Formats: sequence, C-alpha cells, structure tokens
Amino acid sequence: MVFGEVIVRVISGYAPQQSRKKEEKDRFYDDVSNEIGQAGMDEFVVLLGDLNGHVGADADGYEGVHGGWGYCIRNEEGRRVLELADAHSMVVGNTWLTREPARLITYRSGEYRTMIDYILIRAKPRKYVRNVKAIPGMLQHSMVVMDVASKEMGRRKKDKFVAKRKTWKLQDAEVRKAFEVKVAESWESGKDGDVWERYRDCVLTTADKVCGWTKGKCRHDETW
Repeated sequence: MVFGEVIVRVISGYAPQQSRKKEEKDRFYDDVSNEIGQAGMDEFVVLLGDLNGHVGADADGYEGVHGGWGYCIRNEEGRRVLELADAHSMVVGNTWLTREPARLITYRSGEYRTMIDYILIRAKPRKYVRNVKAIPGMLQHSMVVMDVASKEMGRRKKDKFVAKRKTWKLQDAEVRKAFEVKVAESWESGKDGDVWERYRDCVLTTADKVCGWTKGKCRHDETW
C-alpha cells in the first residue's frame, strides 16, 4: 500500500503451533524471511499475525528487538520470533510500550492467558509508532492494533462538520405522536400552491421544531 510518499508492505503470518514438526516450523520461517527480504530498504514493513510463540516478559539478551514489556515465559517458538526479528533488523512492537497486562495479553482460554499475536516492524521507522496494544473483549484472540504517525505518510484531512436533523428521535412514540399532530396542524394552516412543495416544507419545518439539529460531531464514530 502507498500512503503519501511511503510504501507499506504488510505480511500476515500464522505460524505452526508448538506441537507441529520442526520441519514445518523451519519452512514457515524460511517463507516469512523470504517475504521480508523482497521488500525495499525504504519500505515500511509490517509483519503481523498469530506467531504462536512466547517472547517472554523481558528482553533478556534481545535488547534492541524486545522492548522489555512482554508477557509470560519465553519458549523456543518465541525465541524463533525474536531471532527472525533480529535477522531483519525488526522489533516486536507489542513489547516497546509500557502496558498493563490486559493490553499485552492476546490470547485467552479459560484461566490461560498469554501473548502469541504480534506486530513486528523494522527498527528504523519505529519512531513513527505511537501505540501498539491488544484490545480485550474478544472470544479468544484479541485484536492487536498499531497507530502510526508520519509526515511522509500525509495527514488525514479533518472531516467538515455537517449538521443533521435528529430524525432518529421519531423512534420515540411520544415524539412521533407530537410530530404527526404538528404536521397535520401545519398542513391545515398552509397556503395554496404546489402540493409537493407544501408537503415538503410542512414536513421539514415540523421536523426542525420537533427533532432539532445536531450541534457538533457525535462522540462515537457512526458505523456504515
């Protein structure tokens, strides 16, 4: 993907589970390594997904790759993740920001809690990363998100506020009844003229009085 002057290459991976054969794991990491190797040196490379490894709570020998804010005890699969990152000058984004456990845990099953879903990025553009966190509340795997801010990627234009009639208020029975009454009164007192224009003006004017208009952007984003 291209954002402004920056090419962003996103690689999605699903590593073999701990019980799988070593040959299968080797093949996976060889494939991922080849994908990363195809990226240009100026590209913003992001490797993300369920990598099925525990990188551990501390850097412990992987300073520069592990930020020191991980979770649980490192295992062999987690060491593979760190070795891959080290080989390609990448960092494990989940571990670089101070986070409470709820924002580090990416997998839940009963009483079991761990971190196995990661976002890896190249070390050079790490300065543009503003946030990496897990969003709790999912069934098992939590969504992991990363916020990036860079002038080279361009700035998002602010949406111009456009006021709207609060027509959703008509879902309330009392408001709807008041609307119907006032429409009828307005129609009876209306002047002669084009029927459609009279009806339009009658409905809209009454809606303005009964429902009102929004005065600012809503606190929550609207869904599609």
